[in-house]
Amino acid sequence: HGLEPGLSKLLRKRRQLYEDGRTQDAAGLQVLVTMRESINHTTRLALTEIAGVEPSKFLPEVTLVFHISNEQAAEKLASVKGVARVDHMRPEYKFRPDLYASVSANHNRPEVLAMPRRRLGYALLQVSLANSWSGISGSDAVASLADKWRDQLGALGDARVVGRSTHLIVVEASLQALNRTVEWIASHEEVHTISPAPIPQQRGDAVKWVVQSGSIASGTTVWAKGINGTNQLVGVSDGGLD
Repeated sequence: HGLEPGLSKLLRKRRQLYEDGRTQDAAGLQVLVTMRESINHTTRLALTEIAGVEPSKFLPEVTLVFHISNEQAAEKLASVKGVARVDHMRPEYKFRPDLYASVSANHNRPEVLAMPRRRLGYALLQVSLANSWSGISGSDAVASLADKWRDQLGALGDARVVGRSTHLIVVEASLQALNRTVEWIASHEEVHTISPAPIPQQRGDAVKWVVQSGSIASGTTVWAKGINGTNQLVGVSDGGLD
C-alpha cells in the first residue's frame, strides 16, 4: 500500500525514545496523508477517527497532516480507500524555499521595523504548531515548549522566543542566525509551518461604508446626518466571558 518505506520503523524508534525519556520532543510523528482526489467530508471523518485527532490544515486540497504516535495508525491511514500515500512530514516541508530571501528582503521595511519588538538586522518568524499536537497537549504544553525553546535558542545562537499563543510561537533571529534557526525549529515534530511574521496593514478602509449603509455606493449615511462621534466618550471592556 501507500505507506512510506521505513515510516513504521521510524515511529517505533521515536516512541521508544519518548518512553525511555531520551527525547523531550513530542511522541510520534507528523505524517502527510495524500489522497488520489479532493478530500470529501466522509473521508476526512474516517481519517480523523483513525488518527484520533483533528488534522492540521494543509495545501493542496488533496493533502492532510496528522500527528500520530504509532505504526498501527499509519498503516490504517494508508489502508483508507482513496489514500495514495502516507509520508513523514520532513523538516524541509515546513517552510517555503524562498523563506530566507523573503525575510532578508523585507526585514528593514519601515512598516516592518514599526512592528512591536522589532530590531534592525533581525527577523520575526511565526511558528505554527501542529493543530493535532497543540489540541491534545493544550496551552500548558505550548507554554512549556516556549520556555524550553527560550533556553535552547539562547544556546544555539542569536535567536530568542518573543511571544506565543495557543498554537503559535514567535521567534526573533538575526539574519546571520536565520538559516540555522529555521532548520533547528523545523526539526521539531510539534512544528507544522514556519513563515515570516505577518506585516501589520490597515484593513478597515471599507468598514465605514459597511457599518453605515452596507455598500460604498450607498455612502456614509450616518455621517451624512452629522453623527460622527465628535465630543463623544466611548468605553470598551472585555469581561473575558464567551
